[in-house]
Amino acid sequence: MDKTAVDSGRTNPKPVVFDVVQRTDSSPMKLTETYYDFHNRSARQTMELFRCVIEDAVKNYPKSEVDELVRRLKSGDDNHFWSATFELFLHEALRREGFSLIPHPELPNGSNKKPDFLVEDSDGRKFYLEATVVSGSSASDKSKEARKGEALDILNRSPHKNFLIAIDERGSPNSTPSGKKLTQFVHEWLDSLDPDQAIQKISTRSTRSLPSTAWYHNGWKLIIRAIPIEPEGRGKNAYLIDRYSVNADLSSTANSIKNRIKAKGKRYGEINLPLVLAISVNDNSELNQFTETQALFGKLVIPHDLLNPNADTEGIRISNGAWIEKGIPQYTRVCAAWFFDRFDVLYMARRNNTVYLNPWAKIPAPESLKRFPHAFVEQEDIVQVDGISFKDIFQLPEGWPKVP
Repeated sequence: MDKTAVDSGRTNPKPVVFDVVQRTDSSPMKLTETYYDFHNRSARQTMELFRCVIEDAVKNYPKSEVDELVRRLKSGDDNHFWSATFELFLHEALRREGFSLIPHPELPNGSNKKPDFLVEDSDGRKFYLEATVVSGSSASDKSKEARKGEALDILNRSPHKNFLIAIDERGSPNSTPSGKKLTQFVHEWLDSLDPDQAIQKISTRSTRSLPSTAWYHNGWKLIIRAIPIEPEGRGKNAYLIDRYSVNADLSSTANSIKNRIKAKGKRYGEINLPLVLAISVNDNSELNQFTETQALFGKLVIPHDLLNPNADTEGIRISNGAWIEKGIPQYTRVCAAWFFDRFDVLYMARRNNTVYLNPWAKIPAPESLKRFPHAFVEQEDIVQVDGISFKDIFQLPEGWPKVP
């Protein structure tokens, strides 16, 4: 592959993704705001770092493809924003590591579908790379998220002089909740609390020790905790919500990953090169080895000994994963799955990523992928190996993205 096929197509150094304007708004992201709009308008220094990384990477993206990439980033669709950001990041990271990449190559099997990249390493080994984002959100989920977002934005724009709040949610609303009623409920409850007494009772900043209440609306439950503000800071906050979290179903996450691998694994038919799937899992769970291996190799079941409940028992792997079903390997054209935990440019130096090598791959993954953190099967064990970090690839300073 001629490396100039990639490098000769650089775009104009003038910013093309984000507006060139004076920014003054440092307020938190609104729950009804798109990610592009937030990253484009925020005056926070970390957002400026984000914009710089994106614009620099765009300069190195092939000219023939950059207009389509920028269109997706600016489309107002959060799925397009994150998938385009992910593809851009992978292109830049691999380019920096000496790989050559051609976007959307024609397949020799005549398929009208095109993987994201044809990649060649410094040893001349080639593979196809497909980037995908798993969010676990359906159209129905997005509708429910929009309902929640409208009410929570109204609540967040109504600060209380003595408290911030932390919210844990359960379920989703089946009808539109009233932001006005929610705000009234929360403020009446906060008005009944004494912030000085709350400070005295709290031994740590743990949410377990905070005063709490609950609010319900048609299948949606909010557990609300009051965070007292120190006397010198009271009446100065511009928003109300300090923390917001949701419960995530790890089994559902593994199934979402498995289904995505199966869909991508058969998308291109019989191909002449191995296929690497790069998967950013952007749902609310924390991606870990348990979820990753469950998605690829099947569910791990721990037998329970009723007569000796404290005994150590080994887990039994049920072969119902993306790569093996009922003991039979499948989707063997996928040579590796490269997992990213909620990929975000700002946190690429901290978030985990692992390349899982498929032991049944029709064509093995190139050795060059082993420079990244990776995992492989050895007998019945899954062995994890450290690799180069994105902090080193992008030459990021210690503590990045901390700003003065």
